[in-house]
Amino acid sequence: MALTKDFHESIRKRAQEEPRFRTALLREAIELMHSGDEKTGRAILRNDINAKLTFKRRKA
Repeated sequence: MALTKDFHESIRKRAQEEPRFRTALLREAIELMHSGDEKTGRAILRNDINAKLTFKRRKA
């Protein structure tokens, strides 16, 4: 059986480590939305945003 990683976690890790990858994600999302594939463009944009954002846990 092959070992697999969660796709979203892989994208997040690569985007945090490689700024050029994040730039490519953003560019691809914009191009897709501009060409009419808004659904896919938004999905890629969401991956880019989720890779950038980190939330701190509140202390109770």
